[in-house]
Amino acid sequence: MSTSDTLRSLSERLQAETPRAVFGEPFAAHGRTLIPVSRVGYGFGATRGKVTAVGEESGGSGGAGLGARPAGIIEITDRGTRFIATVDPVRMAAVLLAGFVALFLLAGRHRRG
Repeated sequence: MSTSDTLRSLSERLQAETPRAVFGEPFAAHGRTLIPVSRVGYGFGATRGKVTAVGEESGGSGGAGLGARPAGIIEITDRGTRFIATVDPVRMAAVLLAGFVALFLLAGRHRRG
């Protein structure tokens, strides 16, 4: 299989799986229908090996990765539909840390000025 065939196959497979990875199976609870939603990211790549005089490839490699995190839930009721986002503790910590660093840098500039 050539490098381009490998990449094409990986791409097709990931595109087919992404909707199932993003939206979970709906379930009913307390008169509501709930659909779990994930944030999905993926990447893939391949290297080309040696090409022989006849045009055949050998020694190439490739790989792919897929990651998902909870993003929230879609709630469907008689009154309407809404998306309820989940809190990502890692992202929240990063935002807070960036805020403290910015405050520290601004306070240092203010003292010198």
